[in-house]
Amino acid sequence: MSRDTLQKMLSLFETKRNISLVSSSRRIIDSESNTMGMKSPFTKDLIANGEKLINLCLAKQDNLIGEPTAVMFRRSDAARGFQSQYRQIVDLEMWFHLLEKGDFAYIREPLCAFRIHARQQTINNRSSPLSVLNDVFRLNEEYLCKRYITINRFIKSYIKYDSLYKIWKLYITNQISKQAAIQEIEARYSYSKFLLLYPLYKTYKPLLKLYRKVGLSGGIA
Repeated sequence: MSRDTLQKMLSLFETKRNISLVSSSRRIIDSESNTMGMKSPFTKDLIANGEKLINLCLAKQDNLIGEPTAVMFRRSDAARGFQSQYRQIVDLEMWFHLLEKGDFAYIREPLCAFRIHARQQTINNRSSPLSVLNDVFRLNEEYLCKRYITINRFIKSYIKYDSLYKIWKLYITNQISKQAAIQEIEARYSYSKFLLLYPLYKTYKPLLKLYRKVGLSGGIA
């Protein structure tokens, strides 16, 4: 961490009472503390409406906030605790919970570092890829129906199908059997409908990736 991390994050809470979550850019380091890159989801310092940021994270299907070591929040706002039924994205669900209470503040300066190493939980979770995808389905089901969500119906349908395709991709990459993939898709959707929409999905996926990149900022970044 930077020597100024706590001071700079805390000062935002002291000057802006409606902020419920603060994050910053962070360096990505390896097991020897060598810098591998940088995570900077936004191009400048900003204060954003919490519900708008939830919309943006859901639309992009990405954690734009950061890892637990990269954020600061009030203990009173987090009294509910982390949700134990989540395995991989337990932090993102908590960030959504906090962002329903107030605004998000982002500091463009990299105030901390996030280490990539062989024993981290993300790598351990790869041994059970379906459990990780179950978290994604659970989070989407819980939050996409909230009253403040402004994502249009087409993007919501794409998000659901894209998650189903990730199950199918586990079969393609030999991580699960074809029968297991079919069963998982059938339990959440319809396998025949999945096959019917597959060509359309493959056609529009590149366009929607571009749309997510340049057209879904929602006035935040």
